[in-house]
Amino acid sequence: MRIVSAACVTAGIFVAALVPAQNLPQTTPPPFALLSCTRLPIPRQMHGAAVVGARLYVIGGILNVGGWTPSVISAPIIQGGALGSWREERPMPEIRSYISQSIEVVNDRIYVIGGAVAATSNTLEADLSRANDVLWTRVNADGSLQEWRRSQPFDATPVSCIATSSNDKHLFVLGGSAQEGILDQTWVCDLSSDGSPTNWRKSSPLPSPLWFHGAAILEDRLFVWGGLTERSKDAINPKVYSALVNDDGTLGVWREETPMPAPTYSSAFCGFNDYLVGVAGRYKGAIFTNAIWYARVQDGKVGPWNVLNTNLETRVYHALGLDKLHGYVYIMGGQYKDANTQGFGRMLGTVQAFQITQPKQSRLELKSASSVSPSTAAPAATSAAAPNAKDFMTLAAAQVAAKTQRKPILVLFYSPEVPACKRFWDDVVSKPAFSTLTRNYVVSVYDITKEPSDVPARYGIFKVPAAAVLENDGTLVRNTIRLKSEEDLKLLLNQ
Repeated sequence: MRIVSAACVTAGIFVAALVPAQNLPQTTPPPFALLSCTRLPIPRQMHGAAVVGARLYVIGGILNVGGWTPSVISAPIIQGGALGSWREERPMPEIRSYISQSIEVVNDRIYVIGGAVAATSNTLEADLSRANDVLWTRVNADGSLQEWRRSQPFDATPVSCIATSSNDKHLFVLGGSAQEGILDQTWVCDLSSDGSPTNWRKSSPLPSPLWFHGAAILEDRLFVWGGLTERSKDAINPKVYSALVNDDGTLGVWREETPMPAPTYSSAFCGFNDYLVGVAGRYKGAIFTNAIWYARVQDGKVGPWNVLNTNLETRVYHALGLDKLHGYVYIMGGQYKDANTQGFGRMLGTVQAFQITQPKQSRLELKSASSVSPSTAAPAATSAAAPNAKDFMTLAAAQVAAKTQRKPILVLFYSPEVPACKRFWDDVVSKPAFSTLTRNYVVSVYDITKEPSDVPARYGIFKVPAAAVLENDGTLVRNTIRLKSEEDLKLLLNQ
């Protein structure tokens, strides 16, 4: 594993050794330099962020000119992780803030869970109310947003400073602060076929009350880390927990994982592509940091934690957007504060980024797909070795072959930076049964990191591994973003 700047420059990386919980990491070499991207039009904090397809969205929060805002802006992600110009998108139907840890993206849908609600742009912070429902929208193929919709409440008591996580079927809300104190409660809902959060219910409580913490689902496990256990800057949570997420949304028994050597709270926490990450925030005693902590998850277990001391400008109230397809992490806005700052810090408009690349053993590296139709429509997957993309066709070649052979097309969308793609390839595509299942299809592969992003968006594909069945003229028949097993493939092929 390596973390690189979004410009892929490895010089200046500092990975500190693991340190005791009371000894904070120190920077001796020059700090790790992040890529500087197109700045926000107006400095902003207490907002949320999301990446869908090839666009980064910044949602809500408070502006240093204009106050609390329901506005949503977006910028295109271009080559090398850089950003293009910002544009206005459809705003939320109400003003929400404190949503950095409660934005979820499921394929083409953005969910804003909970947060604080302002009546006007000038509402005093003491007069903010707490939300206990979800605002959500879908992203069109051109990156614009559909109308925002609202879910039923997940609980009768509004909470704040929650953490959320999601998979393709469920959305979880964990912990938070309520009037009666810090909570250990968890809630879960089902995600219906149209994306609506439905059937909210209580789930297994957390092992400890938590707020200002992080949560993420990697594969079939839910991970929770960081945060505070009480309303005290010294009540740091030193533990990392995980529980199995069952297919019906219930949770297995919580277990303890490798703890963070120097845990943080009010960081921008995320989990993606087999990594748990925490960006900036505060150590015990409200000591501000711009460090990046990360650990790799292997076989459902958290490995050693590492730290990068960085030139990240923000410390708190920033947002984090994940480009999971390419491994980029975007950090924007927020507030700069240090030990000498009295009261309110400096609000920021900076946008910085870095990339987490996958180790070789987790990457699905395929040679170029054939642009010429092979003699058979299905790959020669009769041996234990995984076939290369050259055994398949490009999408353009597949459409030509499909018309000639009068067969539908099966397109497999993948990214080398998403280890789940490698797992699906090893567990399903490389097996002899794959040839039998796909014998009536022309099979194509599509590397979403190298080929035009508008094609998968046109077919409703914004995450990988995914697959689509097309008519031989390219018309979409059906697709799936739930692609782990042979059974998932059979469901797509109606077998």
